[in-house]
Amino acid sequence: MFLKTLEIFGFKSFADKVQIEFSDGVAALLGPNGCGKSNVVDAMKWVLGEQSSKSLRAENMHDIIFAGSETRGSAFHDEIVWDEAAGIRRPTNRAGGLEGGVTNGEEIRALAVVKPIPTLLIALRSVDLATREPRKASVERSDTCVVPAAGVVAEAMLALVLADALLEKTGGDSLDEVLAHLESTRALQRRIAGPR
Repeated sequence: MFLKTLEIFGFKSFADKVQIEFSDGVAALLGPNGCGKSNVVDAMKWVLGEQSSKSLRAENMHDIIFAGSETRGSAFHDEIVWDEAAGIRRPTNRAGGLEGGVTNGEEIRALAVVKPIPTLLIALRSVDLATREPRKASVERSDTCVVPAAGVVAEAMLALVLADALLEKTGGDSLDEVLAHLESTRALQRRIAGPR
């Protein structure tokens, strides 16, 4: 069997339609890191019937469908500009305040997903543990929305994670020490980047 053409559209990083023609002989994919060479190979495997998400280098099959956004490429990133009043800053915050796992001084934004509650008004299939017979799950409650409660928990967890990161950076055995180290860090940043 010989491949003549591979057309990729909506697979992994290929949001736009791409057509690759294969000539006779040996074909090679060349390009810089991150350009999608491995995704081309994964697309070939998928077209030929590969069903294992692990083999396609994905957590699950949903990951192989392009899930980016309408904004791609350079329009998706945050530019860095100089402002006389503010110093070095970003006019946008598409990264959500984090770049490479490090805060960039912008507001930190988090996206959280809450799964539905386990007991639904329409009972799901289950198994009776004593008899091992199929039965419907019981309906114990009917919360209409868990998002308000989950929001409180998520906010508290994010605060703990940020506090832990702050203590890792600043160190100290007391609040006075932490605040002194934090002010020292801010002073260094002001010297480097200008006022903020």
